[in-house]
Amino acid sequence: MPKADSYLYLKILAVFLVFATIASVSVKVFNLVKTSSFNHNSFNVLVLSKDTFVFHLDTINKKIYVLNVGGSNKALLKKSRIYDSEALGVLIDGVVEARSGVDISPNDFVAGKNFSNLLFDSGDYHLQNINALDFLKLYFYSKSADQINYGSQKIDIKNLPQDLLQTVGTSAFKDQELIDSKASAQVVNATDINGLGTEFAIALKSVGYNIVGVESSDTQDSSVIMASDKEDIATRRIQDAFALPVKLSQNSDADVVFVIGTDIAK
Repeated sequence: MPKADSYLYLKILAVFLVFATIASVSVKVFNLVKTSSFNHNSFNVLVLSKDTFVFHLDTINKKIYVLNVGGSNKALLKKSRIYDSEALGVLIDGVVEARSGVDISPNDFVAGKNFSNLLFDSGDYHLQNINALDFLKLYFYSKSADQINYGSQKIDIKNLPQDLLQTVGTSAFKDQELIDSKASAQVVNATDINGLGTEFAIALKSVGYNIVGVESSDTQDSSVIMASDKEDIATRRIQDAFALPVKLSQNSDADVVFVIGTDIAK
């Protein structure tokens, strides 16, 4: 084969490899952006390791707040974010569950070795609703935080969620965008667990929703969000947290109606 032809084939191969690499990277970036859940002014991550805590980042007020959770975390392991939010009384956007033998402390959650392992998916963690792009956002926003409160408050998981309101108050996890929009929510308990709707309403109230009603209904299998506007902040904030389908409805005075189904523990 002539040298000129060999060089031509090598050039074609090189161009093909470059375009294939660019296409692969572009697809990965697109998927990261598409599956990112950190799309609002605040983000709450439940970290389950030797230390159990909720890491809250407020990008508007440049604030980090960490709530330490005492007691056994077994009740929170391998559960849905709806279940964890109801149990803690705080809306949980994402969950980081450390594998056996791996520990994460509140002080180095978004710094050092733990952060690099989380970012590059080392296999040490089980993740829910949080990806590498979300971790990058957490890292850079955390660097600009003016107010950092690493765990001055501690609550006992046995007394949640009412203990949360008494110990921490209702302002620690507020989302300023929700407050400014005066977002309202109604909770419908479609399970056979008494009081579940009231406890989940506390979680919605923690981030700034104005709760206009809590009701019970016949049981249904799947949780669902009902709203008059899918693009409204009240709808998007809760939909990004729980990745649930949104059904259009004009039958409520609230901006969003959250129906809790029996799937909350899955």
